[in-house]
Amino acid sequence: MNNVSPFLLQRVIAKVSGPIDQCTRLRDGKILLKTKTLSQANKLIKLKTLNPFIKISISEHETLNGSKGVAHCPQFNSLSRDEILDGLKDQLVIDFKRIKTKNPTNNKYEEGNLYIFHFSSYDLPKEISVCYDNIKIRPYIPAPLRCTTCLRFGHITVNCTAEKKCANCSQTFHSNSGEDEMEKCNRPPFCINYQLNHNALSTSCIKYVHEREVQKIKALERVSIKEAIKRHRERLQTSTSPPTTTIKNQNCQCRCTCKAKEKETTPKVSQKNNTTTTLAEQPNNVETNKRVKEAESASSLSTSSSNDQPPIKIIDTGRERISILPTKLSTRKKRELKKQNKTDKNNKMEVSSLSSLNLSDHE
Repeated sequence: MNNVSPFLLQRVIAKVSGPIDQCTRLRDGKILLKTKTLSQANKLIKLKTLNPFIKISISEHETLNGSKGVAHCPQFNSLSRDEILDGLKDQLVIDFKRIKTKNPTNNKYEEGNLYIFHFSSYDLPKEISVCYDNIKIRPYIPAPLRCTTCLRFGHITVNCTAEKKCANCSQTFHSNSGEDEMEKCNRPPFCINYQLNHNALSTSCIKYVHEREVQKIKALERVSIKEAIKRHRERLQTSTSPPTTTIKNQNCQCRCTCKAKEKETTPKVSQKNNTTTTLAEQPNNVETNKRVKEAESASSLSTSSSNDQPPIKIIDTGRERISILPTKLSTRKKRELKKQNKTDKNNKMEVSSLSSLNLSDHE
């Protein structure tokens, strides 16, 4: 199809089936068509020629029109391949593959109990029924595509033109590395994909984790590999928080990412009285300041007798005397202290009246 005019192909497809969803040219020269409906696909399959001189053949894709799922089926281990396919034919199973697992005793790969089933339906079934068993099916997510020659992702060995690398140290393939090259190579491990101190086949590599996530998006959302990579990058950009800016801390001599500490409020010093007070505690004039000091001294004298109880704070504002009782006292103690304050106040008033009388007599 490399020598076929794209305009001719576009006119024939539009005439036979109408506008389709997607048309892509593959590396081997074939054309991949994605139709909107099943009737369009049936019409295109019947097409045999583009013109009297160009003959073509159109068929369904082997893998893109179906779905793959994984199931745990130990009851199939003793059955033959033909028997399994014949028994699951009515449930749209066209092929299956048995997954091999590594045996820890002899370090060899052996066939296990997991099976990959290929269904002819586009939608993956939730389960398959085998006589008395209902076997659950989960989506199959393939491993990331990795080249065994250069150890990089995205292609296979057939399409690779680079030189062979050691899986342990990521350097040029040397003589002491073989089938178990990570065990035979004595050099320190190094990853060629993420440039860290682990071997290139490690599943904990950040690059491998990203490639695994791309394959997951491709399998679950049924998109192409390019679209899966694009969606994965967009999700990484939205999920990561914005970078932190470096701020020079006032109390720190190094460069750090912590926030600068707020300045502590320094008290203001009054020049007249040489006393340190905050802005909220600053008195309005000198007389009120003296009265507050006298009240504090009086309160300390009045409460010296009760050592086991917290003191009572008395504030004289000039017009009236306010007593602030502690919250930890009982109601009985509060009543007694109120009575004592009243008697002290009455005695003070009597003394002041007597002094005023004495002054009037002297005059």
